Amino acid sequence: MNHSFNVEIATKLNSIEKAVLIENIAFWILKNKSNKKHYHENHYWTYNSANAFSELFPYFKASKIYKLLKSLETDGILKSGNFNKIAYDRTKWFTIIDKSIVQIYKIHLAKKENGITQKERPIPDIKPDIKKDIKKKTFSKPTLKEVESYGIEKAREMNKKFNYLLFFNYYEANDWKGVKNWKQRLVNWLGREKDSFQETKETRILKGQNNLMDLGEL
Repeated sequence: MNHSFNVEIATKLNSIEKAVLIENIAFWILKNKSNKKHYHENHYWTYNSANAFSELFPYFKASKIYKLLKSLETDGILKSGNFNKIAYDRTKWFTIIDKSIVQIYKIHLAKKENGITQKERPIPDIKPDIKKDIKKKTFSKPTLKEVESYGIEKAREMNKKFNYLLFFNYYEANDWKGVKNWKQRLVNWLGREKDSFQETKETRILKGQNNLMDLGEL
């Protein structure tokens, strides 16, 4: 995936990081305008969480993205809102209000059609505006090398110890039954680990299986 930014905006904001976020937000606002949806308070909007943005931009931590978005709001570049239908849904919505940036991306305000706005059903912590454009994928079992590479990287980020063979063998023994996203399972696995290795339910099960295999060889 390639990420880009507008040089004029990066210069104006004195920040490439902010310009990268603005590029993505502007793209989805224009897409929603084209589809005539997410129109509120005389603006077209897009929505996402800091965690979801960090998945889109893995070189930014969620905390960093939160600060960048907050700064863009404070500087009057972005405006945030909450147009979620469910009260406890705190997914943030964003639109661009800086006139010079609106002009650069040709984000023109439009009138409501028949005074009625479109209905939205945002979902927190995912890429909601992308959801309809992605075809449902079937689960593909990872290789040991993939688990090792991704696991070591995540373990380093989370300051955890990780036995990738233990993780792989546990799920391989169960033919990855019920797993839709092995990377998320791996992150959850790491989340249960302490800085020093602690035996989990999965490790006890796997050790039990290995012990039975050893007895069978006697």
